[in-house]
Amino acid sequence: MAADTKIYLRVTCTFCRGKRDMMPYTTCPYCNRNGDEYIEASLGAIATYCKEHLTEDELNKLKNLLDN
Repeated sequence: MAADTKIYLRVTCTFCRGKRDMMPYTTCPYCNRNGDEYIEASLGAIATYCKEHLTEDELNKLKNLLDN
């Protein structure tokens, strides 16, 4: 994996909580029109996601890919 490759998580905006009705702003300056913002995923978050959403076979294939 290249050093400049990054994985991002889509999360509800932590400033407006996804409601986008901030005063004195007409819209939230930190998120998109859906109330989402993107943050860089930590290694722990990636590992947790893989553990919860991949089958044992898919996990083994991923481990083999990462070992090479």
